[in-house]
Amino acid sequence: MSTLSPKSGKIMKTTLAMSFLVAIATVAFPGEAHATNWYVTSARNAPYNGTGRSWYSPFSDFVNIDWSQVRRGDHIIVDAGPTSNKAVSYRPLSIPQLPVGTTPLYIEVSNETAHCAGTAVVGIGLSTGQTASIDVGNNSNIVIQGSGWHGVYAPGVVWPKFPNFACRGIMDVGINVGPQARNITIQNMELSGHNKIGMNVAGSDVVCNYVMFHDEPTNLYFTPASSTTLTLNGSWFYGYYKSDKPGLVTSPTAQGTVNVKNSIFGPQLTTAIDIKSPNVVLNDDNTIFINPAITNVKAPQSSQLTFKNVTSYVSAALNSAGSARDCLTFPESDPFPAGAVVSNSVLWGGVVNVQGANSLGGQNFQYLTTGNTLVVSPTQLSSGDQLFVKDPRTLWYPDYDMGMKYDFALKPGSPATGSGSVNVTSVNQYLKSIVPQAAL
Repeated sequence: MSTLSPKSGKIMKTTLAMSFLVAIATVAFPGEAHATNWYVTSARNAPYNGTGRSWYSPFSDFVNIDWSQVRRGDHIIVDAGPTSNKAVSYRPLSIPQLPVGTTPLYIEVSNETAHCAGTAVVGIGLSTGQTASIDVGNNSNIVIQGSGWHGVYAPGVVWPKFPNFACRGIMDVGINVGPQARNITIQNMELSGHNKIGMNVAGSDVVCNYVMFHDEPTNLYFTPASSTTLTLNGSWFYGYYKSDKPGLVTSPTAQGTVNVKNSIFGPQLTTAIDIKSPNVVLNDDNTIFINPAITNVKAPQSSQLTFKNVTSYVSAALNSAGSARDCLTFPESDPFPAGAVVSNSVLWGGVVNVQGANSLGGQNFQYLTTGNTLVVSPTQLSSGDQLFVKDPRTLWYPDYDMGMKYDFALKPGSPATGSGSVNVTSVNQYLKSIVPQAAL
């Protein structure tokens, strides 16, 4: 008969205990036990639905994903095709309610050459009962991302760079984030051409990195009923086909903080940022506003607004309604929102539609503005002062080129040096420096 030494017995007990704990963990958290890659392509490319475990046997469109097999930590790899300027079309994606867990689920365009050169376009075709091209529902910890900006195709436009993951089509909403959703990241994506809203954000802690919003009736609608945070980093709102539409709009009852950084609003928006709720805090850092039809920023009384290193250009041309364009609009306040601060910024043109006489902040510079200009800075720059690298007035219909002709970098020796947007100075520079170069 063999016997165990005290030492070997202790080792066996430890091993058994660890095995028991692993087994308990596996039972308790079945959705996070392992990570698997799942592959999906369009029904046109794969008329017969596969197992989803390889490109040789992919799921045939999003509607055929076997969600019973998908776990947190998994990657759903999306085919964008091998050819630039061509789209791989998908029906809408609705993510079912997943088990609760902190490990993200990734839905992402492939980074393999044969599957990332074109654009994966979601929302082509109807799905019964669905109103969004991508519906996150009330899920949490979801990452939806393209793998690159490769110079791909958008209908009717030859454009230097577009994300290779897009929501376009006939649905009411591009991406819907439900009220119970939390920790949602959207990056390297394009949203355009929906019936009502590009992205509806009702959930908590939503991040948009390098997202292109354009030609939506409302590009982004922020609606949470409880305090939360929305972060926009390196994102671009503009109009091309459907000009003069609003950029970021909040509902009258929205609560939370919106952080905007290294982004562009315009051209061809009506109101770039329309804060309708006094319970929304806005922090804007290093952003360009390009020639809105109505105003760059509109906000009600009691709004908490901070603009730092912002560049605004508003042309002297009247809008389609025959009205002058505002650069700032705080019409419901007297003197103006108590928390409004504009500092280290450059305003070229437009009406300062702000009540009262108190200064908004320091180190601001303005040229050709009208209205209550004293709240921005005590004086205006003269026509002899060096300002932008390109005088916006000398350009011929630049708005219709989606702002490609503008350059708001400051000339050497400008008295405004150190103010205005430093990180983002033009659309071209945005595409070269703000969008991650690994994705280009």
